Amino acid sequence: MKALCLISLLAIFIFVDCKQDLDYVIYDLSKAEELFAEFRHDFGKRYSSQKETEQRFAIFVHNLKQINKINSQHLTWVAGINQFADMTTEEVQKCCMGLKPKQKKLKLKHRRPRPKTRMVILDSSLEDSDSK
Repeated sequence: MKALCLISLLAIFIFVDCKQDLDYVIYDLSKAEELFAEFRHDFGKRYSSQKETEQRFAIFVHNLKQINKINSQHLTWVAGINQFADMTTEEVQKCCMGLKPKQKKLKLKHRRPRPKTRMVILDSSLEDSDSK
């Protein structure tokens, strides 16, 4: 179940009625370089070095294989390339799985003083029993 959840972050899912015909995309891995260039253009991906580009390409190819594996099962949805296609499972978990950014606490310069509390006895019978 956890693996399916992680794979879901690596692909675009199109949920459709089971009765409809789906186009199960199987990517041609021999065209991976072209697909990677298109992916980088579509999602504005830029890397800091040639080494990082090569690493991201290797991850991209691995994820293409995962997408092909999912789509070859002819499920009720189709997986495809999205903005996470150059990220490892661990990177996707770190950036996208339930982590909330820390919120800064606002410091108020002028705090209103808290009102003093008083104890009020509502039932007079309790007052009488205490005094005895």
